[in-house]
Amino acid sequence: MKKAGVFSILFVVVLFAVAIIAEAQQPAKMPRIGYVSGSGDPKTPGYQVEAFRQGLRDLGYIEGKNILVEYRYVEEGLDRVPGLVTELVRLKVDVLVATVTQAIRAAKQATKTIPIVMASPTDPVAAGFVGSLARPGGNITGVVRLTRELSGKRLELLKEAVPRISRVGVLWDGNAAKGRANALIVVRNRVVDRHSKRIIDLAIKNRLPSVWEGGEFVQSGGLMSYTSDDPANFRRVATYVDRILKGAKPADLPVEQPTKFEFVINLKTAKALNLTIPQSVLYRADKVIK
Repeated sequence: MKKAGVFSILFVVVLFAVAIIAEAQQPAKMPRIGYVSGSGDPKTPGYQVEAFRQGLRDLGYIEGKNILVEYRYVEEGLDRVPGLVTELVRLKVDVLVATVTQAIRAAKQATKTIPIVMASPTDPVAAGFVGSLARPGGNITGVVRLTRELSGKRLELLKEAVPRISRVGVLWDGNAAKGRANALIVVRNRVVDRHSKRIIDLAIKNRLPSVWEGGEFVQSGGLMSYTSDDPANFRRVATYVDRILKGAKPADLPVEQPTKFEFVINLKTAKALNLTIPQSVLYRADKVIK
């Protein structure tokens, strides 16, 4: 073989080897997650976002190092939700996390291709988000928090704790003392989150026993709460994100329902309301604040 031909072959081999090395040294594409949060803000994201972040860390993800998360907070109005979802879709995120009903619905309408992981506060089958819990179909899966579905259980526990109540109000905003109710079921929403301390103070001032959709409200002075384990729900959301990034299809991932629930009672508040909680109710509590 002529010397020039040998050099040509060697040159091609060298170029091929250099190309392989260069390709191997290229940094892997960092996955980007879009996250629409119905509570908190950039400065105080709240327990839901923190639980999701913990879930990512447990799975080996470090934000900014091997994963990017684009957070969007609803903050002042639910009318902002479609715009926030559209913004994340335009960023071509690899997975879109939606944690409020309006965001799940907007995401379903905005994309049929980007995987959507929901943390649904209500029944996603009844809402039309998935075909069934076992076989979601489409591009949506995730967890059900059963926030609203537990309202009947909350009323039951409230009646057992305070047998004398006869008229229970459902509170959707900060107007706690005008309904002539003698007890309250407080429905969680942005207004309640923002003004929870004022609502709690008004309830105590007006001698209104209250049951809440979150244990953190009882820590702040609400009488009692009954919820699924919400931090665990949001850590599970991170698990869904991980499985999808590793190749799983949302249609093949069953929607999970919570298996752990938490009943919390604040005895300080009971004392302030001049209530004696029956021992049979206290025994059932997972946490009693004294």
